[in-house]
Amino acid sequence: MGRDPDYNVKRGLVDANLFVEQGCNCTISTNNVMNAFTPFGDGSLIRMANLHANVLQIGRAERIAECFEMVTTRSARLLNLTDYGIAEGACRTTLTRSWTVAGQRQRVITQPRPLADLP
Repeated sequence: MGRDPDYNVKRGLVDANLFVEQGCNCTISTNNVMNAFTPFGDGSLIRMANLHANVLQIGRAERIAECFEMVTTRSARLLNLTDYGIAEGACRTTLTRSWTVAGQRQRVITQPRPLADLP
């Protein structure tokens, strides 16, 4: 896939941002934690958001910030977690200091290391 065309190269990945822009709730997740077939098996959803943004060549700040939402609040919405997020009375939290679009975009681009490595 994508080896022969000179333009409009198929990437084999759905641009979830396009669905979000049409009103759908989309999430980014991973199922290969400690998987021997890929180097992305550390459980970092920020890494998955970064991979999504890089493969799809997402560059606009608000679209990169939306990738962050897809691994946090949009995932919580998919699971019907009404007490998730950073708000008074919320018992589940998302990553700290990522409340602004600039902060969310920065997390996706820089991929901070997880606080604890998997053994």
